[in-house]
Amino acid sequence: MSSLKSNFLDIDIDKILSVPLSTFSHDDKIIWHHETTGIYTVKSGYILASKFADQEAPSVSSLSTQLWKHFWKLNIPSKVRIFLWKAVQECLPVAAILQQRHIAASAICSLCRSNNESIVHALFLCKRAKKVWRGSSFLLDRIIHESSTFKDIFFKASETWPQQELEQFACILWSIWTERNKEYHGTKPKPHEVLLVSALSYLGEFQASRQASPTNLRNEVHRNNEPTRFLVAQSSSDGQVVAAMSKPHPGCFKPEVMEALALRYSLQWLQSMNLPIHYIETDSLLVVKGLQARSLNVSDFHSVLHDISILMSNFPGVQISHVFRSANTFAHILAKYALSVDKECVWMEEIPPPLMTIVL
Repeated sequence: MSSLKSNFLDIDIDKILSVPLSTFSHDDKIIWHHETTGIYTVKSGYILASKFADQEAPSVSSLSTQLWKHFWKLNIPSKVRIFLWKAVQECLPVAAILQQRHIAASAICSLCRSNNESIVHALFLCKRAKKVWRGSSFLLDRIIHESSTFKDIFFKASETWPQQELEQFACILWSIWTERNKEYHGTKPKPHEVLLVSALSYLGEFQASRQASPTNLRNEVHRNNEPTRFLVAQSSSDGQVVAAMSKPHPGCFKPEVMEALALRYSLQWLQSMNLPIHYIETDSLLVVKGLQARSLNVSDFHSVLHDISILMSNFPGVQISHVFRSANTFAHILAKYALSVDKECVWMEEIPPPLMTIVL
């Protein structure tokens, strides 16, 4: 660490420590990190080249670019964002678009029977949509003009209203579309006044859940610039804890790599303590499937899996299986406890204090 600190910036040190090096000697390999397998594919190469081309291409409108950036920053549910994107791209299945694509026989709105059903009509001008907007605080006259497309309307709203109001606007639009689909398919929709309250309540609940601090459990979830925590718990055939260990490890890794590193270190620790094992249980299905797969991949994740395979050969007859987290209570509680300590903890032939409440 002293050598790293004397030669690199902190941000570079974090990245260096996050490279999961193999503990065994083998030939270096070139890894294509744009694929999870580490192997180059034409598809991933094309996607990367397209991104570079988009970055180099001159922007048609700097204003349009800023509006799109604003769009992606909205704090709204993913399904609302996807709906908005489809609406902006003229991809919603309204009657006018379906007739244009020779899918529907008529472009007339099946709900009001008075006008062609464009996206603007369905979301703003149809009978229920009008009632919803009349009951809201939004003044649509400021953003809707004759011959406006939905893209024009939404980007005008982005320029006119603050982000909070724009998020409410988006959720109301999504709710109008959802209830329109219910009525179109023969299901009774919500009354317009209920729809408005429901849309705003849905947004409020979503944003409140996003603001709540997530509980950090196990080694795959941790705060930036904090060490990963590894743990191992060995139990006897009757379920009693024989030995347990938790240890902080520097670096910030992808979830599957952290799970693999934790298993690798666990096997190294068990081997150093001369503790025999016959069965390994983990709630990481990716690790189990990766060890069982016969494909020769070269990613950092698979490099660690290769180490695990070698270490497992030191335990004759050992088997590994996947269990759900709910069935892995001991490890789950120890993982939570490991987040609160900054040193290695080892328990031999004694019950770890965090497990006292469920064992005794």
